[in-house]
Amino acid sequence: MPSSRNQFRCVLRPGRRVFLPVYAGGLLMSRNNGAYRRLSGLLRLNGRSAVLETADGSLIYVTSSEELAPFHDQQVVVEGQMSGADRLALTWIAPATT
Repeated sequence: MPSSRNQFRCVLRPGRRVFLPVYAGGLLMSRNNGAYRRLSGLLRLNGRSAVLETADGSLIYVTSSEELAPFHDQQVVVEGQMSGADRLALTWIAPATT
């Protein structure tokens, strides 16, 4: 039985139904969904990787060739291509305005 944080979405494929897990925030968890996303949250740098913590508690690993140190421990808005359930290939980043 899925918990409130782990729910499933029915996706119709030709000739069959497939149930895929979904994050609480609605991001479809698949190996390579390739969707372009705009997300916001707190960016944290932990040595080798950057992690975006969204308001719903999801952790998204951010990959980039750019230096992200100026955004460490700041609320940011990011855009990029999802390359898995929890990876975002960064295209654009900016401080979040309140």
